[in-house]
Amino acid sequence: MEKKVYEGILVGLIDDKVVIKDEESNELAFAVDQVAKTNLAVVF
Repeated sequence: MEKKVYEGILVGLIDDKVVIKDEESNELAFAVDQVAKTNLAVVF
């Protein structure tokens, strides 16, 4: 079973994919139509 919640730094929207970078600097890409919700977290 795949994870449903991912955390990371938003890299951007590249080729109709939402790209984030996780804690280990791995880039994860998701098709825009597969992303239901995103949340902004402000880190101080």
